[in-house]
Amino acid sequence: MSGFRDKGFGDRLSTAECARKAMLERVRAEPGVDDPAVAERRAARQAVSTARETRLAGREAAKIAEQARETAEREAR
Repeated sequence: MSGFRDKGFGDRLSTAECARKAMLERVRAEPGVDDPAVAERRAARQAVSTARETRLAGREAAKIAEQARETAEREAR
């Protein structure tokens, strides 16, 4: 095990500093809020959300209508 080298405190500090710099660069490289691609993705997510809410409202309306129909059938008997 003569090849084994115990990392010292300085090595660990420099490794952590390099990792912080890499994370900072990765964050800086991300597109900003005013980027057209970001705005396009936000609009797509909003459209999906609106469609989901519409489907949910339709299901709720159908469920209420079905319950009203069943109640009317029970009262008719």
